[in-house]
Amino acid sequence: MTRSFHRLLRLLGLVLSRCVLPITRYCWSLATDFQVAGDALNDLNNRLMTVIGSGHASARLYHMEDYRHP
Repeated sequence: MTRSFHRLLRLLGLVLSRCVLPITRYCWSLATDFQVAGDALNDLNNRLMTVIGSGHASARLYHMEDYRHP
């Protein structure tokens, strides 16, 4: 192969190792962080809905007891 082709391959390898791979690793890290944050928010949302749902159920129960005929 010619010398210029070897230089082109070396330059391409340099660009990949210095630019593309670090950016890819950074994006993958961000995606993982967002996934963890999304899971935590989903868990918090589920817990809040459970608390709110149980609160509504108890409020309905008290409401029914208040209007019960003696």
